[in-house]
Amino acid sequence: METRTLRQKSWWIPVAIIAVGAALMVWAHLEETFIRFYAYAFLPILAAILVAIWYVATLDLPGETRRRFLLGGLTCLFGLGLLLGFLFRWDDTWGGTSLIKPTWRWTPRKEETAASLHLPTTVTKQRRGEVEGSLRDWPRYLGPDGDGTVRGLRLNPDWKGSPPRELWRQPIGVGWASFAVVGRNAITLEQRGQEEWITCRDVVSGDLIWTHKDPLGDFAPAMGGRGPRSTPAIRDGRVYTQGVLGRLNCLDLDSGKLLWTHEVLAELEAANLEWGKSNTPFLWKNLVIITGGLTETTPLLTAYEVVTGKPVWRSANGAASYSTPLVLRLAGQEVLVYLGQYGLTGHDPATGKTLWKWDWPGAFPKVAQPQLVGENRILLTASYGVGSHLLDLSNGTPVPVWKTNRMKTKFSTAVVSGNHAYGFDEGALACIELATGKRLWKGGDYGFGQNLLVGDLLLVQAEQGALALVAAKPDEFQEVARIPALNGVTWNIPTLAGNYLLIRNDTEAICYWVSPAP
Repeated sequence: METRTLRQKSWWIPVAIIAVGAALMVWAHLEETFIRFYAYAFLPILAAILVAIWYVATLDLPGETRRRFLLGGLTCLFGLGLLLGFLFRWDDTWGGTSLIKPTWRWTPRKEETAASLHLPTTVTKQRRGEVEGSLRDWPRYLGPDGDGTVRGLRLNPDWKGSPPRELWRQPIGVGWASFAVVGRNAITLEQRGQEEWITCRDVVSGDLIWTHKDPLGDFAPAMGGRGPRSTPAIRDGRVYTQGVLGRLNCLDLDSGKLLWTHEVLAELEAANLEWGKSNTPFLWKNLVIITGGLTETTPLLTAYEVVTGKPVWRSANGAASYSTPLVLRLAGQEVLVYLGQYGLTGHDPATGKTLWKWDWPGAFPKVAQPQLVGENRILLTASYGVGSHLLDLSNGTPVPVWKTNRMKTKFSTAVVSGNHAYGFDEGALACIELATGKRLWKGGDYGFGQNLLVGDLLLVQAEQGALALVAAKPDEFQEVARIPALNGVTWNIPTLAGNYLLIRNDTEAICYWVSPAP
């Protein structure tokens, strides 16, 4: 009788390895868990290594020879790892999937390139060109109302017949901040070398009007990239900015002159967030309200007088996250709402007193803005497998209505239109029914981008730089138009100042003139 070899006896092992790997990938895909991106990338590699080990272990060779084969193979893998570590670095700017992006070690970093190439430095007081059509103010994060919805404006969806017209394109310093616009002034933050710049450009021409510089040093968190993240806030001739290390500045809108400043984290003795301060200063009446740090024993929110910078109040202690505070009218009362690291809190905006709290535990980042639904409900969305929630505050305190994992915004904010919400769902757009949380559709290949609601259209900034228009309707996904725009990872939110559309990423900025609806 023929004796069966070890390989013949153990044929089921590679089959099991492949079957388990395939099953895990299918499960991750169906469950839409965030780890599916890791599963797609690494499970095939792991399965191949395990099958290779089985193959060598079952070779019809003396035991000592097999051991040498295995040891040699493992040594080669270890050596390959060392070689890759020597040749590559893991670029600071990973995609929204958090997968590794290797870069040759001798390639200049983006902020080094930005410091030495053709970034504009010459300022001018002259305003070139005339305003065409409508130029509207966009004075804060996510637009005039802070909710990502553009009211009183409709776009021409025919981008083939009337495509966005490029007015200017220029290199820009590193960072994920967006533009705030008042008048012809377009203001953003950017890193140049080891400095954090606040820059004011003319919307029409792109000319640099003024700059302000602060020392920054080398803040380079893994995955998040370098540079400032916060969008400026503008009101009554003053510009309020927050740097990535927590510096709060107030500058004159016309000249860029520094009026007052606070090192917020240092004054609070609070630790910075892992990926730096990203919140926009929030303006309410005579106050500018700013978030704290990650230290739970320091104030969650702090308010300063807008003109003098004098501290007015500090809230109860708590750990901050990446969301920006805002005031909503709930149950007939103005409430300062903030999504911190461990939950949603409501405060008296005049005093900072905590009115209520809804716990949302977990160390995952909270980035998306709370969105008002109807008169007394709040939509909270997040990624990282924790689900999104609708809360009811009709009685003055939050009561959960539903939870869903079918809208997973990682660092974008869903927009509300009627009875539906539209937003990113880890790589694609999605529409959910607000009454139930049920997802009605999911479509498009936009990565981890950004979105605005403009009339009955979604203006989509794809993660890899393209711009698209998508119909904001619940019955189906329909991309109406798309154009190539920026190059490379783009996490910055578009700014639509009337007919002027400003977009940027961490290498370049563009201003388009977009046609209104006929």
